[in-house]
Amino acid sequence: MTSPSKPPRSVLITGCSAGGIGDALAQEFKRRGLRVFATARDVGKMAHLEKLAIELLELDVTDEESAARAAAEVGRRTGERLDILVNNSGAGYMVPITDSKLSTARNLFETNLFSIFIVTSAFMPFLIESRGLVVNNSSGNDRIPSAYHSWYNASKAAVTNLGDSMRLEFAPLGVRVVTIVTGSVKTKFMSNVVNFKEAAVTPTETEAASQESAPAPKPSEYQLIPPTSYYYPLRDVIEKREWMFETMKPLDVDIYAQRVVGDLLGNPSPRIYRGSASSLAWALAKFVPQGWLDGYLRKMSGLNTLEPNFPKKNPAETS
Repeated sequence: MTSPSKPPRSVLITGCSAGGIGDALAQEFKRRGLRVFATARDVGKMAHLEKLAIELLELDVTDEESAARAAAEVGRRTGERLDILVNNSGAGYMVPITDSKLSTARNLFETNLFSIFIVTSAFMPFLIESRGLVVNNSSGNDRIPSAYHSWYNASKAAVTNLGDSMRLEFAPLGVRVVTIVTGSVKTKFMSNVVNFKEAAVTPTETEAASQESAPAPKPSEYQLIPPTSYYYPLRDVIEKREWMFETMKPLDVDIYAQRVVGDLLGNPSPRIYRGSASSLAWALAKFVPQGWLDGYLRKMSGLNTLEPNFPKKNPAETS
């Protein structure tokens, strides 16, 4: 009598809307023979994955009840086991700090940081049962203080540090934790970034990464510096900088996914660096003097031209 075959390893990935990192990871894991659960807030944005025999689940990563429902469904299908959880959902918010809306910044942290706690907590019993792996997608921006990206950078620094603590605390439970430090990857991330025009909107669920890219729109389509901003004199520089940001030569998302999945299915280190310039960000932060780096970043962002003529009052107060 033949023994029953061992079921394939299972992986659940958040933020799998079409065209992003989660989408590419789901397809690559499937090619490697895993049972894949792809999730997004809107299942319709993952319809193409169903044709690949990838299982689709609705999941709002900021909602504990939604996470509990998704976990219950996965548990029902797998016998309460999960081998790999990839916390990939995220959002961006590009705006000078003094022009930020607190509600949007809070929503960003809900999506980029607190979602990791919500989703991981929901699936933790299954991960313990399978002695599984938690993967958090962070960014090279967790170390480099680039201007106009403060909330995104801060959220990713928090993701990296949270992952370090999770790794220590989960080890006695038999669960490993890996942080992906993602660099420039060609996705639809930039088309989902919250800007001034949409500052009251909750950040869209997307695939979190530093310097992700989409087909480049005109800067005015997504970045508007209000006339009341201290940085209004730099509006052209900021918008041009974002335009350059869009038209970089990022790593193809499918190649990124192949490398990341290869890492995760092997014997991954606690942090893996994938995507263009991901290792460079680490090297700059570690080996370059902070004063020199600050000066370079001020020049790149145009802030060096603003400082000598910095207004004593907000421009709106002097008009």
